[in-house]
Parts: sequence; C-alpha cells; structure tokens
Amino acid sequence: MLAPFRVRGFRFQWAGDLAMSWAVEMEVLILGWFVLVESGSVSLLAVFGALHYIGSLISPIFGVAGDRIGYAKLFWMTRAFYALLAGILLLLAWQDALTPVAVLVVALLAGIVRPSDMVMRYAVVAMILPPQQLIGGLGIARITSDSARIAGALAGASTVAAFGMVWAYVVIVGLYCMSFILTRQILSEDVNRIVRDKADHHQQLVAAMSDLGTAFRYVWDKPVLLGAMWLAFLVNLLAFPFFLGLLPYVAKHQYGLGQEGLSTLAASFAFGGLMGSLALGSNKLPIGAARVMLLAAMLWFLIDFAFALSRELRTGIVLLTFAGDVERHGDRLSRSGHGYAHACDLGPSDRFVACRTSDFAMGL
Repeated sequence: MLAPFRVRGFRFQWAGDLAMSWAVEMEVLILGWFVLVESGSVSLLAVFGALHYIGSLISPIFGVAGDRIGYAKLFWMTRAFYALLAGILLLLAWQDALTPVAVLVVALLAGIVRPSDMVMRYAVVAMILPPQQLIGGLGIARITSDSARIAGALAGASTVAAFGMVWAYVVIVGLYCMSFILTRQILSEDVNRIVRDKADHHQQLVAAMSDLGTAFRYVWDKPVLLGAMWLAFLVNLLAFPFFLGLLPYVAKHQYGLGQEGLSTLAASFAFGGLMGSLALGSNKLPIGAARVMLLAAMLWFLIDFAFALSRELRTGIVLLTFAGDVERHGDRLSRSGHGYAHACDLGPSDRFVACRTSDFAMGL
C-alpha cells in the first residue's frame, strides 16, 4: 500500500495534493457562506456554486494541452494560478473591500481550471509510478483527497471563527503556495513528455483539435460510453448541486446553523465520500461497475428527496454521509476510464482511449 511513497515524485505530489485539497475545501465553504450572508440571495449562492464547474465545458481541452506541454508542467502552472487568485481575495479582505461580485469573478476564473485538476492528478500519478504501483498510487491519491475534504471543511470554519476571514485567507494562500512549491518539484524528464518545437504552433493546434474530435467520435461510437455520459449528465444536473452548491443555504435556513454547523454538514458528506473511496479501493464490487453506477445514481436521487424533506439535523447528517458514499460509487466510476473499461469489457488499446475521454462526463 505504501510502496508508491518510495518514488520521489509521488511523495512531492502527495504532499502538494494534500495542501491543495485543504485550501480548496476551506475556501469554498468560507466564500459560499460569505456570498449568502452578504448578499442574502440564494440565486447568487447557486451561481457561485456553478462557477466552480464552468471549466467542465472545456475540460477535454486541458487533456489535450497536457499531452502537448506535459501534464506535470500544466499541473504546477494551475497551482500557481490558484495561489494568485487567493492572494487577490486576501488583499481585498484585508482592505475591507471584498464583495460578493468580486468573489464571483474570482470563482469564475478559478472554475475554468479547477474541474480538470483531479484528472491531471491521476494523469501525473500514472506518469510517475511504475505499472505495478499504479493502482496503489491512485488509491492513495483518492483517499488523500477525500480525507483532506473532511479536515479542510472543519478547519475553514474554525479558523474564521477564531481569527477572522483575513487570517483564514492567509492560511489558504499559504496552503496554495505550499502546493505550488511541492508540485513544482515533480517536474522532471521522466514525467513530462518532450515538448515539440515552439515554431510548430500551427501544427500543434491542428493536431490538438484532431485529437479532441477523435475522442468525441470514440465516445459517440461506443453505446456503453455514451450511456455513461448521459447518466453523468443527469446526476450532475439534478442531484449533485443540492448537496454542495446549496449547502450553505440549507445550513442557515433549514437547520438554523452558523458557519461551524455548515462545516459539520460538509464534513459529513466528505466522510461518506471517504467511506465510498475505501470501498472502491478494496476492488470488491460484486455486481460490476456498470450496475454499481446505475444503483448509486438511483440511491442518490432517493437520498436527495429525503434530504429535501428533512428538518432534523441528525437525520440530515446521516443522509449527507450516505450521499457522499453513493456519490463516490457512482461519480468516480462514471468519470474514470477504469470504470468504462470494465463496464464494456474493452481491450487494452481501447482502455487507453477510454482513459483519455474520462473527463467528458464532467464536461457534460
């Protein structure tokens, strides 16, 4: 299980991803609560939540860009971008000039990049580790992300309550900078592919568009892949937003909680996700990946309905925990080429292409 840590690059990536996940969870909760309280508008809160995924529409392009300039290089460039945006918000908060509009603008810029972050994480892990350690490395990366969501959710509210928003953002900026520094260390010749001649820009652009078109045609020609995409579309459209995008509203108006209560609700969802990741990591799904995706989607909608009717905090926490668990079973499998490959029994060459199109579900 711990064998991947013997690889120098993986150790740096693991630490960088941990810092990144902490920062993201702290930032999303703090800013979501800020937008709701300062504007009093649930519509603006919904817009704030949606902006974090705006980059999903262009996420396949990030995959193509990673092929062209190297995933590791693209990886640390995005971490530097996050640190810059967080620094802008820190400056505004320090000058008492932070407004919901400013938060939405920064969320838009961050949202262009953030949806592709997990895909890039897995791509870099695959390039760093030898084949015999890849499954263990991906499992560690997934569990690290889920456990950091719990800690980040709790730490965000605690820091704001104890020291105020400015100092909370000092911590967030520090975590982003730490993530950038650590991620920068994994940039080496054995990770990045050779970048083509800079004079060949036109040919690279044409090839990139050709690759993207090939990936779309591949999905369209595979009924099982196309079905998985539509399933992901329905879940992301109708189930996912209620548990994350509108959670600050639920905490404040449905349960009468403050920011600390919001962090508890978010941590409950993250804890369920961690349990789901551990179950997936055991690789003991008795009914197959395709059936797990369908069953998880059905359960998620049922939990959604029960959560909307719930007025008891303990019941809500339990439902959020179950929701996090089924989210991991359904969403992880529907986003991953591994899930696609097992769902439709693809051969080795087709599995590689399936992994290349794994972020299309997010794009839909």
